[in-house]
Amino acid sequence: MLAPAGSPRPIVERLNAEVNQLLQLPEVRERYAAQNLETFPPASPERFAQFIRAELAKWAKVAHEAKIEAPQ
Repeated sequence: MLAPAGSPRPIVERLNAEVNQLLQLPEVRERYAAQNLETFPPASPERFAQFIRAELAKWAKVAHEAKIEAPQ
């Protein structure tokens, strides 16, 4: 789950806590597994931001090397 940049810290922390709690529920984990999706261990907002930055860098490199450009 993402929130707009500049969201108040208490809101980000609350969303993070709620999402982490939901992702631990067996029924949520089962639905994710049925769709071949993975859940990650509970993470802080900073850890998730780090993950997103790493993914953006990784896929930007793939797109650049494959000469993939966004439509204009």
